[in-house]
Amino acid sequence: MISTLLDTAIAGEDSAKPCDGSLDRHSVVAARFTGDSMDDASQLSPDERELTLRYAATCRVCNTALPPRSRAIWNRRSKTARCLTCPVPAQPAPPSVESVESVPTADFGVAGASAQRLFAAKEVRRKERLRRNWWAIAIMAVVCAMTTGFVAHRLHANIGLWAAVGAVLPVLDLIRRPQHIDAWRSGAEGERVVGKMLDKLVSQGVVAIHDRRVPGRNTNIDHIAIAPSGIFVVDTKNVAGKVVASRSGLRVAGRRQDKMLAGVAGQIAVVRGVLHGTGGPQVEVRGVLCFTKADLPWLRPKPNGIALLYPRGLRRVLTTGDAVLTPEQVNELATQLATRLPAA
Repeated sequence: MISTLLDTAIAGEDSAKPCDGSLDRHSVVAARFTGDSMDDASQLSPDERELTLRYAATCRVCNTALPPRSRAIWNRRSKTARCLTCPVPAQPAPPSVESVESVPTADFGVAGASAQRLFAAKEVRRKERLRRNWWAIAIMAVVCAMTTGFVAHRLHANIGLWAAVGAVLPVLDLIRRPQHIDAWRSGAEGERVVGKMLDKLVSQGVVAIHDRRVPGRNTNIDHIAIAPSGIFVVDTKNVAGKVVASRSGLRVAGRRQDKMLAGVAGQIAVVRGVLHGTGGPQVEVRGVLCFTKADLPWLRPKPNGIALLYPRGLRRVLTTGDAVLTPEQVNELATQLATRLPAA
C-alpha cells in the first residue's frame, strides 16, 4: 500500500508544473511518507514562512499568478510571495571584514552650526512664552488703547486713530525679538560667510575646520585655517560700527572690546596646547579678528599681536606668504586638530 502511494506521488511530481502556485495531492502525500519538509526543500530565509494566501498574489520569482487560498512562501519584510517550488532568490554575500573596516574620517564641522542651534532654541522659547501669555498681551493692548483714546478725547483728536496706535505700538515692541537673541542669528550668519570663503580656498592648499568646541570651557573656536604659511585661529565678528585699535586695546562702535582680544588669545593657547602633544611640525599659530560689517581703520595695528581683517584681507593673508608646510603636513595637522577638538 505504501509503495503504491509512493509510486503515485513520484509520478505526480514528475508531471507537475514547476511553478504552479499550489501543491498537488500526490506531492503532499509523498512529503508525508518520506518525512521531507517542504520548508527544507525551499530553504526559507529568516523573513519567510509558508502560509495560505488570503488574497491573490504574484510570484516574485517567476511572475506566476497565485490564486487565493493557495499555499505560498510569504516574505514579511518585502510583503511579496513566491511559489513553493521556486528556489530562494540569491542572497548577496555578507561583506568581508576588509570592506567593513574603514578609516574614520575627521569631522571638519559646519560654520555657524552651534550659534544657529542656540538662536533657534532661544527663539522657540521666546515664542512659546508669548503664546502662553497671550492674555496678558491682550489686556495690555486694551488698556493702552483706552488710555490713548482718553488722551485723544481730551485733546479733541481722532480717538480711533490714537486708540489703534496706542494698542499696536506697545504690542509690537513686546513681541519684537530682543537684541541678545538676535545676536546669535547675526553671529551665525557672519560665521557662514567667512566659512564659505575659507572652504573655497581648498584648491589653493588651505584647509579650514569650523565651529570647534574647547574641552572644559563654555566657548568655541569659529574657524581654524591651516595654510602652507601657517595656522590661523579666526574669530568672526558680524558687528557694525567703527573700529579703533591701539597696541593694547580695541574699541568697536565706541565701546571698549578688549574681551575680543582676550578670547582670541585664549583660543590660540588652546590650539598650541593641542599641537604640542601631536609630535608634528612646530608651526606658528596666529590670531585673526575677522569683521564682516565693521569699519576698520586704514592703518591697522595688531593689538596683542592679533590681526584685524576683512574676509578678503584674510583670504589674501592665507594664500600668500612663505610656505612652511607641505600639502601632506597641512592635511595631517587639519585632521589632528579636527580629531582633538570636536565639533561644537
